[in-house]
Amino acid sequence: MTSGWIRLILGGTLLGLFWMCSGCAANLERLAMDSFQPTISAYHDGLRWKEFHRAARMIPLAERGRFVAQREANEAVFDIVDYEIREVRWKTLESAEGAEDPFRATVIVEFRHVWKNEGVLRVTRMEQQWEFDGEQWLLRAQSEVREDGTSGPAATSGELL
Repeated sequence: MTSGWIRLILGGTLLGLFWMCSGCAANLERLAMDSFQPTISAYHDGLRWKEFHRAARMIPLAERGRFVAQREANEAVFDIVDYEIREVRWKTLESAEGAEDPFRATVIVEFRHVWKNEGVLRVTRMEQQWEFDGEQWLLRAQSEVREDGTSGPAATSGELL
């Protein structure tokens, strides 16, 4: 009889731990999903309004200083007039079920900007790779989307965005 109680208690404990862990994963997923839109908006608003330190919070820590210095050095070159998030694609896991991975996303953003020495409005599309590290979303990489729809290393204006 004692061994039956022990099995019942151990079984209940394991079931409880499994339930708690699945709840933690669901909470992490909800945090990732709920914080995505405000994060990418804060990043792009920071660029648009030249609040580079604000935008840098979404850049990996090791790259933040270079990011801010580069944007401040190019501040006199052009102004971002507006931006528009054109598309968000969630990365999918390489599983048979094809479940969506809520911790990675590709964002296509279109920037409208004016080069100060020309006074001409230009449009540049960027493809950005975002990852959720368990606490926050970070911009891991970006490349300019060319007119033919391919993406590659950022050209002149793309390097500055």
